[in-house]
Parts: sequence; C-alpha cells; structure tokens
Amino acid sequence: MDRVEEILKAYMKAKISPVRMEKTPSCPDETTLAAYSNGVLSKPEEEKIEGHVADCYFCLENLRTAYLGDKLYREGNLPDSDERIINKAKGIAKLKTNNKHLKRNLWLFGTVLAFALSFIFPRYFVQFLVAALILGLKWVFESENARTLIMVLDSWRRHSHKKDEEIKDRIKNRF
Repeated sequence: MDRVEEILKAYMKAKISPVRMEKTPSCPDETTLAAYSNGVLSKPEEEKIEGHVADCYFCLENLRTAYLGDKLYREGNLPDSDERIINKAKGIAKLKTNNKHLKRNLWLFGTVLAFALSFIFPRYFVQFLVAALILGLKWVFESENARTLIMVLDSWRRHSHKKDEEIKDRIKNRF
C-alpha cells in the first residue's frame, strides 16, 4: 500500500508543480509555428507539429499567444498602451532624428569654422584652408544623395551603355 501512495504522491506532485516552459532543441522555429497557425503546412507536417505541441508547453504557449494576438487584432480590441510609454517612444524617435541632423551638419559647421579661422589667423591660412577642404569633402560624401549618385555612376560604368539605350527606347515607346 505504501508503494501506491508514493506513486500517487509523485503523480500529484508532478501535476501540481509549475509547468516548465523552456525551448528544447526539438522545438520548431517560429516561422514553422506561424505557418501552422495560418494553416499552410502539409498534412504530415501539421501532424508532426501537433504531436510536438501536445508535449511542449513552450510551443503551445507560442501558438496560443499568436492565436489570441491575431484574434484581438482582427476584432480591433487591442489594449491601448500606457501614455508614459507612448511619450517615451516619441522622445526616443525625436532624439534619434535630432542626432542625425546634428551629425550631418557637424561637418558643415567644421568647414565654415576652419574657413573663417584661415582668415582670422593668417599665419595658419593654408593649414586651415586644407582643413576646410577636407571637412567640406567629408560633409559632401556623408550625405545620402552623394552615396546614391556614386552607386548609380558605378552601375553605369560596369554595365554596357547598349542596354541603357534599349531601356530608354522601351520607356519612350510605352508613353
């Protein structure tokens, strides 16, 4: 009788103990689980996922979360975010934008400053003028437009101009 009690205690302890939700090496990746929840997997793959999910609480929780999230999104019942979080996110986005403008204009400011200093300190005229030239070139080549132009010119140089003429002719004939 003691053996039965031990088995029952072990069984109840296993049932009562918190569920382990850890990813195992046999867990499918998230794209496979998403494909399963969308119903785009083949029948054998679906059965394989269902067999795994029956034993794996981690994957079951991922599927449950995906289902509930999709359901809430479709119903439009998504909970609103806290106002503090929204304001903080807006502040972070604004800060990144300001830093980008500051970085871009820093080279221009350095160019103007070096150029002005070349006239203020005539003894170092050439040195400041060279510094202004270098900083000015840095400012020009840091801009996104210059990078795009360089990529276009490089592409033209690598490809034959015959293809370009064909493309121009096709465009003209369309209109």
